[in-house]
Amino acid sequence: MKKILFISYTNFFGGAEYVLWDYLKYIDTSNIYIYTTNREEVIDKYKQVLKKQNIFSSEKMDIVSIRKKTVRSILNIFFNLYEINKIVKKYNIEVLYGNNTLDILLITLYKKYINPSVKIISHIHDILEKRMYIKYIEKNNKYVDKFIVPSIATKNSLKLCGVDEKKINVVYNGIEINEIKKEEYNYIREKFNISKDKKIICIIGQFCKRKRQDLFIDIVDSLNKKYNNKYIGIIIGKIIDKNFYEEMKPKIQYPILFINNMKREEIFKYIYPNVDALILLSDRDPLPTVILEAMSSNVLVIARNVDGVSELIDNKKDGIIFNYNDKIDNIVEIIKGTLELSDLQIEQIKKEALNKIKNKFSPLKKQKIINSIIDEL
Repeated sequence: MKKILFISYTNFFGGAEYVLWDYLKYIDTSNIYIYTTNREEVIDKYKQVLKKQNIFSSEKMDIVSIRKKTVRSILNIFFNLYEINKIVKKYNIEVLYGNNTLDILLITLYKKYINPSVKIISHIHDILEKRMYIKYIEKNNKYVDKFIVPSIATKNSLKLCGVDEKKINVVYNGIEINEIKKEEYNYIREKFNISKDKKIICIIGQFCKRKRQDLFIDIVDSLNKKYNNKYIGIIIGKIIDKNFYEEMKPKIQYPILFINNMKREEIFKYIYPNVDALILLSDRDPLPTVILEAMSSNVLVIARNVDGVSELIDNKKDGIIFNYNDKIDNIVEIIKGTLELSDLQIEQIKKEALNKIKNKFSPLKKQKIINSIIDEL
């Protein structure tokens, strides 16, 4: 394995960080280094998969808006390039690996102005819509040796930025099968005194407009008005859009339950064994990791047909997909009808989902593909 320095701008341990963390679990990390924020939650998490001496951090790797805080942002860029160069020289780094879209700024500037011989990988987890990103990639993608994306939807987005298709590698995220312990069943029902006749549906993800918690609240309300208050809705997610949360706050009351910033391990342990279905409603979502997590935990998934969802789910075989522009009444009928399928039908969908995780979304399969991309540089 070549010597690799991962670059990760972030303010918290989110989806892209978990994707990297999952990958690092399965490889020899003796030649792997990371440069990221000095936030405690991020450093503590990476310490689980990397040697302490291989982790470098700075508060200047926090995400800062270049539009709102231009001077600070530019100064941070210069500082980070200097720090990256120190690490590259000291440890003879051969590959710079940007872990998310914003990281492409540092890795391309480094190659362009400091070290043209270093190899560059850019892992893009986003559907590219912001004009600033699109323009930057159009002008600077020639400095990237390989792009890695989690879905065909993301690949198509990147191609619109003028990137040569041959440089783009679709590598699906991998996940382990989550073995559920019997004693974890009914935890949520007991904690919140939910009777057995109620159906529990949940939405998991950052609390922001893009994830559409507002639509989820309206769906649960409509389900209960039409069908005798049979449904409980659980919202789980870190609040990253405070204004949106304050707008939604008056509506978050029983039968809607909200759990802020629950740890991933706790979601696997306490939420997935207790819900009847995961609902995905995002306006944009390149390849929703939460769907993989639910499928791997034997949870039924009902999802809006957005971006990479159709690459995860074969409709009515291993999950349920509804149209992107479906109205609430249609979504409500789909959720109700799905949850009223026979136990045998639901178990068959879950079984197919688990088989897909094993065959298509294995973490070991992902590891081999990424390692081969690195080896070919």
